[in-house]
Amino acid sequence: MDEAAASLQKAANQLHNHLGTLNALAWVYILKKDAIQAETTLLRALEMDRTFAETHGTLAIVALMKGNLDSAVQAVKRANGLDRENFAGNFANSLIQQVSGNPTQARAIMEKLLTSPVLPGEITLQEAIAKALAKKL
Repeated sequence: MDEAAASLQKAANQLHNHLGTLNALAWVYILKKDAIQAETTLLRALEMDRTFAETHGTLAIVALMKGNLDSAVQAVKRANGLDRENFAGNFANSLIQQVSGNPTQARAIMEKLLTSPVLPGEITLQEAIAKALAKKL
């Protein structure tokens, strides 16, 4: 993970803080359970473009990591207001539903995320995961 973070940080700097790269870097920090670095990275992304739904959705995940449910809910509202189909906002919403005692709704959101095409006309996330796992076996 440290190597991935270093590579993405270098890429973000070389690409003048490219939004997608910053969001990918934030996800690496999330996987490392480093909410502070993830939030710092996402705030850099927001300085560039406040209308990128994925950034707001990922900030919701960071808010949940920090135990701030109200901030997470607000971030999901912003993300879904910008793009109802954004992955991070919907993933965060599934987590919010789970911690709020709505496991059935959480599962329904996750099922939709896993079975919807990543991009129009492409494979689903579930298929992409299965392909990646098959390559490792």
